[in-house]
Amino acid sequence: MDFGFGPEDEAFRAEARGWLAEHLTDGHARARGRGGPGSEHEGAAERRAWERELGRGGWIGIGWDSDAYGNRRATLTQQVVWAEEYARARAPGRCGHIGEKLLAPTLLAYGSQEQRDEFLPPIARGEALWCQGYSEPGAGSDLAGVRTRAVRD
Repeated sequence: MDFGFGPEDEAFRAEARGWLAEHLTDGHARARGRGGPGSEHEGAAERRAWERELGRGGWIGIGWDSDAYGNRRATLTQQVVWAEEYARARAPGRCGHIGEKLLAPTLLAYGSQEQRDEFLPPIARGEALWCQGYSEPGAGSDLAGVRTRAVRD
């Protein structure tokens, strides 16, 4: 079995590389390489603008099973190509990845059409950001830390 990239993948690579070279300029170029682990808040305004630029290009949600939300579709190998080209270009750290990679697939699999129509287009445009909260054991919303006791009354 050949696990290499085929001609369609390489055409997709050329398109992705060209788009990144054309659009990762001016203010977007100032955000290059910013916003990675440990510096998530770095260059926030520039990274938000870049997120919207990605949305205008249809590059958000390329792994979704539908292109009905303004995004383009890509095969699994093309998604790998996009990730390679994104890293090669030293593009800014994504600030919309929670909505794109966690919420959207959940809505596509289990959400109602009404929910998909409401929440997916703004994610695909790079306009809506989502988050996921965590807490430490014994603090806040950590359900594993919940304790009960019974008192005979």
